[in-house]
Amino acid sequence: MAPFDLGDLKGLADKSAELSKGNNINIESLLNDELIQKFTNFESVQAFLEKCPIDLKNIANLQDLDNNKMDSFVNDYTNFSNWKELLGKVTETFLSGKLKF
Repeated sequence: MAPFDLGDLKGLADKSAELSKGNNINIESLLNDELIQKFTNFESVQAFLEKCPIDLKNIANLQDLDNNKMDSFVNDYTNFSNWKELLGKVTETFLSGKLKF
C-alpha cells in the first residue's frame, strides 16, 4: 500500500472548494455517453434526453422536478429504481472525476 501524502489531501480540498463556489452544474455536465451506455437502455446522452418525459436541459434545479414522471422513466429505462438513485450515481461519477479519486 502506498503511503498517504498530505499534499494529496490538500489538492482534494482545493478542488472541492473550487467546485462548491456556487457553480451550477447542468445535466449535460453530469451525463456522458459512457455512463448512459453503462446504466441505461440508451446509446447516447442525446437519445436519453430525447426520450425523457421532462426537458432536463431547462430545469433550473434538478432536485425540483416531477419525481413521479422521472421515477417511472428511470425505472423503465435504466438500472436504477428511481430518479434520486440515478442522480446520485451520476453526481458521484462527476465529482470523482473532478476531484480525481
